[in-house]
This record gives sequence, structure tokens and C-alpha cells, in this order.
Amino acid sequence: MILLFFREVNKKHHKIINIALSKFLILYQIQFSDCMKKIAFFSFIFLFFNSLAFSQTATSAVVLENQSLKQCIEYALAHSYALSNAQIDIQVAEADIARYRADGLPQISGSAGFQDNFIVPKAFVPAQLVNPNAPEGTFAAVAFQPQYGGNAGINLQQLLFDASYLVALQAAKVGRNVVIKQYQLSKNEVIANVMKAYYTVLINEERMNLLNKNIDRLDQLHKETKAMYENGLVEKIDVDRLAVNLNNLKVEKQKLVRASELSSVLLKYQMGLNLQDKLSTSEKLKDIKYEIPTDLPQYDYNKRIEFNLLGLQKEADILTIKNARMGYFPKLNFGMGFGANSGSNKFADMVNFGERWFMNANYGLSLQVPIFDGFRKSALMQRGKLGLKKTENRIKDFQRTIDLQVGQAIIQLTNGIETLEAQKQNMELASEVYRLAQIKYKEGVGSNLEIVDAENAYKTSETNYYMALYETLIAKVDLEVAKGTLLENFGK
Repeated sequence: MILLFFREVNKKHHKIINIALSKFLILYQIQFSDCMKKIAFFSFIFLFFNSLAFSQTATSAVVLENQSLKQCIEYALAHSYALSNAQIDIQVAEADIARYRADGLPQISGSAGFQDNFIVPKAFVPAQLVNPNAPEGTFAAVAFQPQYGGNAGINLQQLLFDASYLVALQAAKVGRNVVIKQYQLSKNEVIANVMKAYYTVLINEERMNLLNKNIDRLDQLHKETKAMYENGLVEKIDVDRLAVNLNNLKVEKQKLVRASELSSVLLKYQMGLNLQDKLSTSEKLKDIKYEIPTDLPQYDYNKRIEFNLLGLQKEADILTIKNARMGYFPKLNFGMGFGANSGSNKFADMVNFGERWFMNANYGLSLQVPIFDGFRKSALMQRGKLGLKKTENRIKDFQRTIDLQVGQAIIQLTNGIETLEAQKQNMELASEVYRLAQIKYKEGVGSNLEIVDAENAYKTSETNYYMALYETLIAKVDLEVAKGTLLENFGK
């Protein structure tokens, strides 16, 4: 069981903190033997703190006292590194749009050059062109360019028509919307993680209060029984039984103290706090309200961010087909140039801009007409249509998935609330049995063994109650996630 647990830990850092630790904090109390508990606990302590040690800085500690769930969520949303990166991704997407848009704006460039032909190249020409008296068939080496040359100019290029350009700009905007939805999805995950961690802290606080009452009650009974033994009214074995149970409760308290510390560390992590920061909560379990759904709640598929992402994928597939179709259209570009050049065998003439530099200018149109590409665009369109069909199937399947997730969450919440009520009654009954067993024992009509059995039964009912409470609270969060209303209710 431990090996499977740590295998889950190694899959992904955030999954460690969100799922594995939450389950560990609850199941730690009831799933393992004492030896296995020690191994699991100290191994997990080492793994968890070692994974966070490198992220700690020498900054001063943050102090957050009496924080409500809403305040913890707000702090997490403002300090989450994942959300910070998601916001950067949005800025990157905006920059991509600007980059694509720039392709349709005028492209202006300037150039300038200077050349010194300190060894002027020569070309061979018939010698009679230079000297009419030269023998026929001979050649003379002649320099056709000056030693110094210079040029300068400005060039303008403007896209007049390119159907693919407009499609690319639309695709960039779709990409930006995808990044925005991914940012919202990250917010949704942060909220869910903080809620689950916060509830774990509340459960451990409530359980600690009840455990302290049990220890005080059993310690008082142990003292009274010990006094009765000293007066010869009971046997020593009665005192020893109570001492064993009292020691067991103290050990359970030590374990619960460490589990509470871990749950606090988990909440800090989900909120973006460091280990040295101080955090305390203000809410109580009794303040959390939940009720059994009477019927299937109304929900909108579009509230699920994952569903919106599939819709954006469909838009991207449509643009892919459109882009392939636009490849059949011609492309038209306009160009214009304006410049000047100069040449001389004297370097001083190069700076005589009024007489030795000569202007030039031109403009023109460039038209590219696709004629035959070996059916490449046709294949791209077919591929795009298949991708679109696949996305439409995924959308339909995800609608069924949402229906299933909502239905499962409702069942889990209903079962959790019903189980919670039953376990609460069992705990109250076990507490009453324990109280009556004490009275009977003090009045001499009951045995010490009845008290021990009643105390064990009460401890078991207590564990079952808090497990049911944890599962109910998690089911409540899961239902909000399944309906897509978590961000709507807590992310504003």
C-alpha cells in the first residue's frame, strides 16, 4: 500500500500535494498498523519537506491569522505561481497576435553601403575597341568601375491581398482564447485544491478538540479507579486496562498533532505560502452547509472550461480547413524603392552629395498564382475535415462525461451526507454507552472491561464519523467542479 502511495507521489509534483497528502492525512489514522504508520509517516515527512526545501527563500515570514476559506482562496489566486505563468502565457499570445498582424502592415527598410576597390578588377575586351591600331584578335584589360562606390536607399513592401493572412490572424486570436481558458482552468484547480486542504485542516482541528476531551475524561476515570484500587475496591488489572487505553489515546494525539501540522503545510503550499509563514483558520465545520440534492440539478455544459476548450478546438479545425482553401487564391504584393548611388576614383568625391550622387526610384506589383501543387491543399482540407469530425465526437463524448461526473458527484454527496448522519448518531450512541458504562462501574454494577469496550467503540465511531465528514466535503467540492460552478462561486 505504501509503495503504491509513493508511486503516486512521484507522478507529478502538484498531484502529490493535492491528492496523495489529503488522503494520507485521513487514512493515516486507520489504514496502517503501528509499524507501518511510523514508516509511512516519516518517509512522507522526508519526501514532502525535501521537495519544498529548494523553493524556500530568505524572505520574511508572512503572517495570516483567522483566515476564512474565501480569504485563503483570494490569497492563493493572487500568489499562485501556476496562475502567474498562465497570465504570462496570455501576454505571449497577445504578442503572437501583434506579430501576425504586423505581416499585413507596411514593411519599410533602409540600406546603405560603401565599397573600396583598392585593386580594381578588370575585364578583357577586344584591343581594337581601346586602340584602333591594335592587332586584330588581341585583347586589352580595361577597368569598368571606379575604385570607390556607394549606395543608399529606402524600400517599402506592402501586402495587398493574401487570403491566408486573414485566416492566420483569426487562428492567433483563437489561440489567445485557448490560453485564457487554460488560465481559468488553472484558477479552478487552485480553488478546488485550497478548499480540500482547508477542509482537511478543519477536520483535524475538530478531531483534536474531541480527542482532548476523551483524554481528559479517561484520565479522570483512571485517577478515580486508581484511588478505588488503593482503597481495595477494585483490582489492579482494572487500573492497568484504563492506563493502556489512556496511553493509546495520548499516542493518537501525537499522531494527530503531526497530521494537523502536515495539513497546515498542505494548505500553505496550495496558497503559495512558504513553510516558515504563519497561517490560522477562522471557520468551523458547523459553519459549512450542505444538503442532499433532491433531483438532478440544472447545469450548463458551457460552464465547464474543458468544454469551452473543445469548442475552441473546433474553431481551430474550421480555420485549418479554411486556410487550406485560401491557398487556391492568388497573392498580391506592392513594392517601392527610392535610393541613390555614387562612384569615383577619388574618395573626396564620395561626400559631394550634390553632384556625384545620382537618384533612382521604382515601384512594382508582384502576383503569385497557384496553378498545381500535386493535390497538397486538397489533402490538407481532407485532413482538416477529419480533425473537425474527431473534435465534434470529443465534444459529444465530453457532454456524456459531464453528465456522468455530475451524476457520480450527486450520488457521492448523497451517500456521504447519509453516512455522515448515521455515523454521527453512532458516535452519539457510543458516547452515551460509554457514559452509562462509567456510571455502572462507579456504582459497582458494571465491570471495568465494559468501560474499555465502550471507549474502543466510541473511538471507532469517531474515526468513521470524520472519514464520512471528509468524504462528504470532498464530494461537495467535486459536485461544484463537475457542474463548472466552482470558479463562478469562489473565483470572483
